[in-house]
Amino acid sequence: MVEDSVEMKVKKSIIGQGGRARISKDTFEELGMKEMGDLIVVSKESKSILVEAYSDVLVDKDYIRLRWSDLNRLDVLEEDIVTINRYKPVGKKITRKVKRIIK
Repeated sequence: MVEDSVEMKVKKSIIGQGGRARISKDTFEELGMKEMGDLIVVSKESKSILVEAYSDVLVDKDYIRLRWSDLNRLDVLEEDIVTINRYKPVGKKITRKVKRIIK
């Protein structure tokens, strides 16, 4: 079943440059993602960032690995809980809502 969002604990990635996150294969599939590099929105309270997601068998199911620059942008520490959503461009959201109304 495809989930709209999942909550995960943060682990710091050893790579510094931001813009990429690693999640477990199970979570990748749970979010209905198909391609490595698909975009996800990572949120904590009122802050959100957009990053590319990559499936990694070395990442535990309940964790997301974020790079230190992204941790700083979200103002989170390791083991903090963040919300992960698959990025949906506005055009796709509108199309889906119109289809629901028409049915």
